[in-house]
Amino acid sequence: MKTIFVNSFAKKDKVLRLHCISHKTLPNQKSDAFVFEYCGEFYLIDGGMPQATNVVTYLLELRRALLKDHSEALDDPSYKLRLNWIISHFHIDHVGAVIEKLLHHPFFAFGDIYCPPDTEIAECYQIHERDGDEKLRPVLKEALAKISDPCFRIIDIPFGKENVFTVSTESGTGREVTFTFLPPPRDLGEKWYMDYTYDLYKTDDGGIERMPVTAVNSASVWLLVRFDGRKFLFTGDTTKREKYMYSEGLEFMMEAYAREIGTLDVLKFIHHGYARNHGLDAMMSFSPEILLVSKTDSKIPELKARKYPDDTHTTVLNVADETLVVTCTSQSGDRATLTYEILEEPV
Repeated sequence: MKTIFVNSFAKKDKVLRLHCISHKTLPNQKSDAFVFEYCGEFYLIDGGMPQATNVVTYLLELRRALLKDHSEALDDPSYKLRLNWIISHFHIDHVGAVIEKLLHHPFFAFGDIYCPPDTEIAECYQIHERDGDEKLRPVLKEALAKISDPCFRIIDIPFGKENVFTVSTESGTGREVTFTFLPPPRDLGEKWYMDYTYDLYKTDDGGIERMPVTAVNSASVWLLVRFDGRKFLFTGDTTKREKYMYSEGLEFMMEAYAREIGTLDVLKFIHHGYARNHGLDAMMSFSPEILLVSKTDSKIPELKARKYPDDTHTTVLNVADETLVVTCTSQSGDRATLTYEILEEPV
């Protein structure tokens, strides 16, 4: 059976779309699933919980839209939507839906798969059932090995600022989208750092068991997307848990990359938008026009209103509660026009 990628049916319309897929099917939960669409190229960022059924449904609707002039192919598994997949870090609420639902779905295929650095949790701090990296990375490799007709390519991203790299689309429109991968400068699972944080984390929510989780969170790769004068940043679950601690994952990333990133148009809040992360000041320093949170009961909108009562530039949108599409339309001689639409239905 010959595979036909439905991506080729897309129009070359010089419009970049960011699909922010809600997880209304997971009340009071957190889950990240974002898709960049440009001229038939689709970049899936994370993918969310396996229970978030609207992720699969939404992607099927994107495929259906490409097949609007080929209705006879809707039920034909040889017509597949090809997805490039960018993994911020290996936790179930970011990779579960892809591993369990999408990899072997008959209507999808995968192209480039970008994997974050492999966190090496110090042996004396290992709690195997809490280390998502240790569990889910091999599960992914096993799942990929079972794909009978592979067309994917795995790109493993190492730690270190020297490993920053950029890829771009080739659309033929004269307007390219670039994706710059910003790795954590160091592995915070190493013993020296775990020793340093032990006294702080051992009495925090979840206690010492949170430390492997926190280390994997702060191994999140940041993704900086540029298009026609507009910039988007996705921060995974980079951690800021202690208000008065100045050497957590967020500080390391800000020190390494804040100057390079500069002012942003769209920014995904660290770790879904937990108020306890104390990351609002850092996020607001990028002066985003749109600040995305992805947890249903996030307190970030209220916290921002209280701390920045005079700010009228930044709009906080909770993509846990609402599916929305951010659109960048290329303008001749000027930067792209940025708009967003909240969808009434989850797809």
